[in-house]
Amino acid sequence: MNKSFLFLTILIVLVTGCSSSQSKKSGKPVLTLESDIVNIGKIPVGDSTNVELIVKNTGSDTLKISGLGYSCGCTDGEIQNSSIAPNDSGMISLKYKNSEDLDAIEKTIIIENNSEIPFKAVNIRGSAYK
Repeated sequence: MNKSFLFLTILIVLVTGCSSSQSKKSGKPVLTLESDIVNIGKIPVGDSTNVELIVKNTGSDTLKISGLGYSCGCTDGEIQNSSIAPNDSGMISLKYKNSEDLDAIEKTIIIENNSEIPFKAVNIRGSAYK
């Protein structure tokens, strides 16, 4: 794993843990997920799976999703709604292709956005078999 990605992941975890409810008071968007962990189950080597991630804006200004970052080339995504109004939801379609992973799968997707936490980490977890 490259050092800059590891640093970015640690930074995101620290910033996410220090978030507050002040965003609603200050007129900012707030990116909210049902969970920061997505379980994809068991995937055979050579197979792929798709996951729909629902993104909610619980803030008071428009949430803008500007990009996605990936921990490896085996994950990809498509932003269905890049601009989400307050109290509305959008979707991100994620795809994981298992070309060589065996046993435990743990990948990270970074959602770049305009909230007070501009890089939101989502972990994809599962297991792989031959």
